[in-house]
Amino acid sequence: MKRPSAKKPIVSGRVRKPAKKPSARKRPGAKEPGFDDNGRRYSDISTFWNSVEEHWYGKVATYWSNEEPSNDGVLGGLSETHEPDLATSRRFLEALRRLQTPPAFDHVVDCGAGVGRVTEALLLGSFENLDLVEPCKPLLAEAMKRLKGRQNVRFLSQPLQDWDPPRGRYSVIWLQWVLLHLTDKDFVGLLSRCRDCLRPKGVICVKDNLAPRSGWLADLQDHSIARTERMYKRLFAEAGLRIELEMRQTDWPKGVLDVKIFALRPADQKVGGGSISDQRFGLRCPGCVPSNRPCL
Repeated sequence: MKRPSAKKPIVSGRVRKPAKKPSARKRPGAKEPGFDDNGRRYSDISTFWNSVEEHWYGKVATYWSNEEPSNDGVLGGLSETHEPDLATSRRFLEALRRLQTPPAFDHVVDCGAGVGRVTEALLLGSFENLDLVEPCKPLLAEAMKRLKGRQNVRFLSQPLQDWDPPRGRYSVIWLQWVLLHLTDKDFVGLLSRCRDCLRPKGVICVKDNLAPRSGWLADLQDHSIARTERMYKRLFAEAGLRIELEMRQTDWPKGVLDVKIFALRPADQKVGGGSISDQRFGLRCPGCVPSNRPCL
């Protein structure tokens, strides 16, 4: 699991040129500029991936293999974010329960589970059966130690870019601080496979760092990408998903990138003869809003 980024944005400010209409041959948002932590500017994300993709996942694996297998290790030394993170995530799960078409809280998978921090402190008390997927062996070993003897917990060691879950297995898929380690292509590929393995009324929950509007940020130390909200929404759509619910992380330290949680469902999914998106209104939860309203 990727830690919350403690780095302040390399660039700031809200002044931007008016957005141009995308051409028929270019994906909207694909030309969004960004920066790496050396201060280098890239005109678009494709230019960045072309320069780093060959060795990207190997360097991600090396980074995490050398990190301490503890809460502090997976949080990058920002252990003070542990409780606020859990508090917002608990509110989000409660908001999911109050949807008119809530997911069943029977089978969940924690993707990029790390040492089992989120499973142990959040998901274990809410779901009947839990799977943890984590490619880093030292982190997974710590998760297995923490959750030893739990008959309803299963452990899988596999890179998420290669993970192909069985269809119809999960009611909730939890991806926290992990998609930022995937290339755009693998981001869409993973979410597309997750979409296909959802049970009826199931949701995919994505909790991740948000880059400022001025552009995405690449961390070449741990090999991660903090994407803008616009980029997330574009990639969600490419994976055939729509936003059902969203919530902003609260009580967060200053100087740390913003964090947001999204609940996603298949764009073409209908429940009870109507679009699920038609049934979102009336929800009242601090920080939580239907996806077509500005986030509080």
